[in-house]
Amino acid sequence: MSQPKPTFLVTFERWPDAWMDELRAVAPGSTIIQPRSREGIPWEEVVALNGNLNREILAKSPKLKWFHSPAAGVEGYLFPGMVASPVVLTNSRGVYGIFIAEIAMAHVLAHTTRLLANIYREDRRTWLRNSLRGFELYESTALIIGLGSIGSEIAKRARAFSMKLIALDPVVTHADGVEVHPPEEIDEVLPRADVLFISAPATTARGLLNRERIFRMKKGAYLVNVSRGPIVETNALVEALQCGHLAGAGLEVVEPEPLPPDHPLWSMTNVTITPHIGGMTDQVDRRRFECLKENLRRFVLDEPLLHIVDKKRGY
Repeated sequence: MSQPKPTFLVTFERWPDAWMDELRAVAPGSTIIQPRSREGIPWEEVVALNGNLNREILAKSPKLKWFHSPAAGVEGYLFPGMVASPVVLTNSRGVYGIFIAEIAMAHVLAHTTRLLANIYREDRRTWLRNSLRGFELYESTALIIGLGSIGSEIAKRARAFSMKLIALDPVVTHADGVEVHPPEEIDEVLPRADVLFISAPATTARGLLNRERIFRMKKGAYLVNVSRGPIVETNALVEALQCGHLAGAGLEVVEPEPLPPDHPLWSMTNVTITPHIGGMTDQVDRRRFECLKENLRRFVLDEPLLHIVDKKRGY
């Protein structure tokens, strides 16, 4: 069995002392620090880094071999110097999918059950029924853009509602119970969706849902974005919601972010907004830590790392 090689890891995430001890246990002899600022760090000795990377840090870290992103999205780290460097980039794929999928379904249900409409009614203390006709998810069609770790979790939950599932993905070509298409067929499948779930990375899908495609969606459909705001053209989305082409939108992410207080989306009764909280649960921190710990164990033993990102493709 290979002996761990000592390494120098810097993590900017604030882990409990007991968790830091766990990191040291899988990398015996290594130097692992958790600085509160970037000041005083001997960057010339750092081999592994978790939590934050920019051009300045990369330039002064000649020994850096591995950077781990605590997020699943890595668009902020794909600057030219990083892409061209030999530094291996890994991300926390799979850590966030469970709760983000729950958020996605919560947004949909707030609309289709008319829960949102009832909450916003000025006369909500009046027992009105006929004006709150719902929309059944049963045997409706869900289109999931991006069938990675988050999209797969959304598919599980949509399947539990007996929805028909379609997906677009550049890598996945088959999934049980899902009709999978390549991304270039988006215009053909968009009009079939009653609910559109967006869970694709911004590195490949920025601007994907432009005005033409939003209005190509089925009239009365719902759009749910739990990925990145720039994937959807915000002004076109507002227009489609105001004119009634879309029945509603659930937004965990927006563009711009944060959304200005005077933005029209805030006052629209057919829009639900959560302020990018998909990584904020009672379980996510530990899953994110376990992801880093396992990759650190692999790194010091020269084993293949998990969740390596193709820096040129962006995922």
